[in-house]
Amino acid sequence: MYRQRGTKKKVKEDARSQSGDSELEPRTSPGGYTKVSTSLDEKQGTATAPEVRGTWYNPHNPTLFTIEIYERELNVIAPKPVSSDSPPPKRKRNDINSFSRKSRLRVLRKFNQLSTRVLSEPIFITLTTRHGSCSPEEFRSTFQSKFLTGLRKIIPDAVYAWRLEPHADGYPHIHMFTWSWRQEATLKSRYYKDQLRDLWSQCMDDYSPAFRRHGCKIIPIRSHRKAMSYVSKYVAKEQDEANDSLHGRRWAVSTNFPASPITEIHLSRDRAKQLKKIAKRLLRSKGGDNIERAEMLDEFRNWFVWLSLDEMIWILTELGHHPGASALERYKNTGDSEDRSHEIDQLATHYPNRMA
Repeated sequence: MYRQRGTKKKVKEDARSQSGDSELEPRTSPGGYTKVSTSLDEKQGTATAPEVRGTWYNPHNPTLFTIEIYERELNVIAPKPVSSDSPPPKRKRNDINSFSRKSRLRVLRKFNQLSTRVLSEPIFITLTTRHGSCSPEEFRSTFQSKFLTGLRKIIPDAVYAWRLEPHADGYPHIHMFTWSWRQEATLKSRYYKDQLRDLWSQCMDDYSPAFRRHGCKIIPIRSHRKAMSYVSKYVAKEQDEANDSLHGRRWAVSTNFPASPITEIHLSRDRAKQLKKIAKRLLRSKGGDNIERAEMLDEFRNWFVWLSLDEMIWILTELGHHPGASALERYKNTGDSEDRSHEIDQLATHYPNRMA
């Protein structure tokens, strides 16, 4: 990072190396890159970090904040400082022996990031078996290898999230939410309930009426409030002593779990500070525990808040970011954040009779 023979080329290359890339390619600024300026500390002989002069978006620019907006979460990611930290330690098989508070937070965030508007109404399933019929490890293996495989055959385009939890005596049972990508699918109907109960009886090789009735309990979920109450009470229950006897994965979601951001925007440092002020003002207005949460935001560079779509639309409108607010409005009304009007116009041109 020392200046060599009085040219600015070396300083520009050093600024690029700080971002971890050798070449910069603008994404939305056809006229050039993000404007930066560097200065040299004469005492130490090092170049300072680049300073943002414009608001063009460049994926290599380390000074822009990324704002990820989900269905019920607004997540702010600060630019990562350049560091030489060592990589995280390698994991070992079955090294998980607890369900920590961080695990609970990850589960709650996953459910708040879920795009429920593209899915059917969910059902809540609890799976148990007779004590002593199999070991806890066999119980989990049977669930993962047999029940989940059969579930994907019974429910079209199934989406699920499950949590393994022991009873008071240490014997496990499983709680899980299940949706379908086909919104018209009625999972709470007798058609699906009977097939799921038969599937669990086959997996555990127990066909008695009592086991069929109590071994697989299915409850319909009709609102987000009820879903989150079940998540908090069962799926995201915190650690207890009984959990220590079981090793390995405690929870998981399906690979097609729709938890991608509805839209993603990039803000300068000043605009990100303004966004935090607006979010804090909204939390204080809601009262209760939200007042304490508003004050806690100042302690973190990366922060998130759980809000409704209407509240996040209001925040973006107050910030003056109308493209982001429009994307949320489209998702709220249609379940899709992208503007499809140009595709509809193309279809109308090619098929005027069908689109009339």
